[in-house]
Amino acid sequence: MQKRRVRAMLILGMLGSSAAAGEGGLAEAVAKLKLPPAWFDGVKVDFDTNRPLKDAMPVIQDLLDAGGEKAKQGVKLLYIYGEEKKQRGDGYPFFLLLGGQDVWAAKLFLDTIAKYPEGHTEMYINLASLYVKYEEPQKALELLTTALTKPPRAPWDVLHRAKMNDKLGDVYAGLANTDKAAEHYRAAIELFPKVMVPNIRPFAQRYARRTEAKLELLTRKALDISKLADGVYRGSSIGYGGPIELEVTVKSGRIADIKVQHKERIDQGASKIAPRQIIERQALNVDAISGATVTIQAIVEATYRALTEGGAK
Repeated sequence: MQKRRVRAMLILGMLGSSAAAGEGGLAEAVAKLKLPPAWFDGVKVDFDTNRPLKDAMPVIQDLLDAGGEKAKQGVKLLYIYGEEKKQRGDGYPFFLLLGGQDVWAAKLFLDTIAKYPEGHTEMYINLASLYVKYEEPQKALELLTTALTKPPRAPWDVLHRAKMNDKLGDVYAGLANTDKAAEHYRAAIELFPKVMVPNIRPFAQRYARRTEAKLELLTRKALDISKLADGVYRGSSIGYGGPIELEVTVKSGRIADIKVQHKERIDQGASKIAPRQIIERQALNVDAISGATVTIQAIVEATYRALTEGGAK
């Protein structure tokens, strides 16, 4: 059981899972949510909100990417456009998530899924992540299992089922249920190459490879790089905005440096934080960064690929 727990924790790190998010469940937090946030009036924004949303979005994205107090400015702009002007755009709840507004985003996910349960693949996945963050993994499992029966129309249905199985594998891995995790990872690996969505199909095999990396990490012992020759090893994966490529420098049997190249529009600092934590821990174990799970997964998988293809066992 201890070995399973260690392997599950390795997967948890890869998935960017989070520690507890305070007392009470997610539903309770949503019920207590008050908008606008308490800090709202104390934040000033230097942008003419009479301009259209399309002009505001690049500014909002830059503010969210900057983090800290600037991220609050981005969130305030989201509120002004989304709640006051009713100009939300397709990515409204996801940008709230990137701005650290987990409960607010969860409310919108829950409301949308309740009204339109078919499809909404990414909403199901992000809501499941929030249930895990609030230490409610069983609710995450129930949500994802239901989502499997609520696919969008073809050809998006196969992609939906592949992603639901992949996320179910994540949650079971976090519960140290390696058998169920492996079952769902294998289902996702089988489904991804069958995706026929034109703009997704070219990347489907790489999505499958990312899931394969999770399965390999789940079922193998800790990665041993102690005998890996000094040098620079390269790996790649798929993030939000396309390929993520990196170089891993190994010296004296240790990871000495990781350089990441990517086109992620907003990565919440993952491209800096994740490599630093991997180097500090000498393990593929990365803490949660709200809204950046996909980027974390991609960085960890690319590191894993670079080391294993370089000869690490």
